[in-house]
Order: sequence, then C-alpha cells, then structure tokens
Amino acid sequence: MSMTLETWLTLPRQELAAVVQKHHLAVKVAVDGSTRHYLLRHPSAEGKIQDVENYFQDGLVSWMRLVDLLFSCGIHTLVMLAMWPPDLERREDHLRRIVGASHRLLLSELALSTFRRWGVRARLFGNYDISPVLAGVREELFGLARELEAATPSGDGLALWGFSAGTGLDEVIARSVELSKRLGRVPTTDEVRVACFPNGPEHVDIFIGGGWLRVGNIDLPVVLNAGTTDIYSLSHLPLDLTEHEVRLILYDHLFLRHMSSPTDDLKYTPEVLEPLRTYYADHAECVLGLGQVVGQGFWYPEHRHDGK
Repeated sequence: MSMTLETWLTLPRQELAAVVQKHHLAVKVAVDGSTRHYLLRHPSAEGKIQDVENYFQDGLVSWMRLVDLLFSCGIHTLVMLAMWPPDLERREDHLRRIVGASHRLLLSELALSTFRRWGVRARLFGNYDISPVLAGVREELFGLARELEAATPSGDGLALWGFSAGTGLDEVIARSVELSKRLGRVPTTDEVRVACFPNGPEHVDIFIGGGWLRVGNIDLPVVLNAGTTDIYSLSHLPLDLTEHEVRLILYDHLFLRHMSSPTDDLKYTPEVLEPLRTYYADHAECVLGLGQVVGQGFWYPEHRHDGK
C-alpha cells in the first residue's frame, strides 16, 4: 500500500492507525527534560521546582498524553525508561523517590485507563531483578511489576517501562552468564534477548529522541538493535511530541526508508544515475548532525524551517 504524504497527513486517525497496526511497530522514546518541560510552563525565580506534587501531576498528564498519542496512531509496542541510569549515582533516598513516583504514575487511574483503552499490557523491563545497585528497592519493583500485570492482564499492545542500572550491556553480560550456567552452553542471541525482554519485542523499529544525535546501549538496548531501527531526533522536548510529527515519522518509516531500498542487482543506468547526480550536486557540502548550543549548554541540531 502506498499513498502521498498529503493524504497521510489528513487521513482520519482511526484509518491511519489501521494501516500502522498491520506492521506491529515497536517504538522507543527517550523522554528527557521533564524538569525543563515543567519549568518552561511554571517558571521559578530560583530555577527549581517549588511544588513537587504539582510537578508530579503535570508530568503524569504529559507522559500519558504521549502514550495515548502513540497508541492511538497504531503502534504495537512502546518502550520507555522510567529511570535514567545516571540517576542511580545519587543517594538511595532519591532512588526510592523515583520508584515511588513511578508506582504512582503507572498505577494511577489516568495511566490504567489509557492502557485499557488501547488494549495494552503494561510491564517492566531492565535488570532491577539482578542488579546489586537496585537491591534496596528490588522488592518495591517486584511489587510494582505484579500490580501492573494484575491491572493490565491482557491486551495485544505492550507498554514497557525500564528500570536499569549500568550501561545496558551490563544486563546482557549478567544474563548471558546466568544462562550459560543453567543451559551448560553459550546462549544464543535470541535466548539472551528473551531473558532481557520476556514480554518482547524482538527489535525496535523506530527510535525517537531529542538533543544530541547519539544512541547508546541505554537508549537502544543492544538485544533490540537488529540493525533496522530508524532514528528520528526532535529539536524540542519529547514530551511535546505532536501528532503531526508522529504522522511524519510513520510515513517516512513505512513508505520511504524501507520501501525505497534498491535491490543488490540494480543496474546503474543513466536513468538511475541522473537523479542521483542532481541530488548530490544540490547537497554538496551538506552535513547532517551539525548543531548549536542553546542557553547554558544544551546542544541541538541546526535545522531550517523551509524543509531544505
């Protein structure tokens, strides 16, 4: 199936979702900047959050708006980090606050009604069950996992929330060692992936981030990187992702990147080379990835609003 971008952008969301659902897409969103997101709309002269409860409620609405948007557009699996691993370098009381806030967020009526509306199972992932760094909050996370499974026992869709310590590869190494002892042999890549992500997915189709044009093992777990993940970078905070942007990303992924790859036996005839010659000439000295520093040290890629 193919259609023009103009048609795709004006297609009723339900019809667009029906097209997307056929592809069972797994999307990873790197949500960063929740403090900036709040303070931009609730400025403080001290530059700090004064009303913690209002910050939490505001964040809950923002997160669930994003979840609702993506599932309403037909994605099958959404992968998000509930805990950014560098946060673990702080005191354990800070870690407990993160886990407590995650419990309130994921089991809130707003979150559960969102999951149920789209037929989504909410589950945890990460090395919270084996990492010594997370030993102090392990039982709380086990409890959260049980409650989420009981609250969203079934559904075709999947929402995954990550609680991980380390670089991402730490979990792969630990689970590989554990599997080797149990199996009596070196585990396969698929066996390690299932150990890390027992609920799925097999890979990530789309990664959406913002700021630095970098993707590490924390952002995109190595066992979910099949070499086919399409990366999209926003020039604003991911919590402000719009439906228009989601439609653009989905169109590019479904109809441009993977539908236009030439076959290995393509003959480079003049008819094939001429449009390439024109494109390369028009884009000489064009480098994607250059950026600018905004404010007090926030790097963002440069772009032009005219789309060139």
